[in-house]
Amino acid sequence: IYGTPEWTTQSASEPAGGQNYGGRSILFTPAVDGSGNVTPDWVDISNLGIAGSATLVTRFCFDGYASDVNTAWMYKNSFGYGDPNTLGYGGWLYGIEGANRNLYLLFGNVGFLSSLTINTGTWYDAAVVLTDNGTNDSVEFYLWGPGGAPQYQKITTSSITTNTGTTGTRIGAEDATGNAKKAFNGAINHLAVWNRALSTTE
Repeated sequence: IYGTPEWTTQSASEPAGGQNYGGRSILFTPAVDGSGNVTPDWVDISNLGIAGSATLVTRFCFDGYASDVNTAWMYKNSFGYGDPNTLGYGGWLYGIEGANRNLYLLFGNVGFLSSLTINTGTWYDAAVVLTDNGTNDSVEFYLWGPGGAPQYQKITTSSITTNTGTTGTRIGAEDATGNAKKAFNGAINHLAVWNRALSTTE
């Protein structure tokens, strides 16, 4: 654990239905000093990393960017910035990007900006599915907002590979140095990952 992520009894609604997981969430509140430097909160799982196809499902509430950088990384999976076709690079970051707060995934140095946007202070259920089929790959974004209306977008690519960086899993930030300003600011009620691409029904 880095920084001060903490359990909170902040109520988490269930946009897509299902359970309110324990009625508790982990709150990430990056500290910002007078010069705009950010000290993020995160949770590390150093021995967990997924190569190739994967699925992430989460319920979160975003409270706004921690700094003047319009990026907030919620989840880091064995990420190494660089050409994902090169050994030692690949893995991915998942989070929020841009002034409109779009769901975003960065695989190696290849970005996938969805058209699905969120509002601050609102609970969402979301999923991202990465499918590695050689040259016929895809990244699928799912988002359920208040009322449970689902949104979906599929982006085709050839950039999903089994290459990864050397780090494991990190929830809440990318790092504490050059990318500290990209820390996630908000609450996560539920997060689960699979080492395969789940179907829409699943």
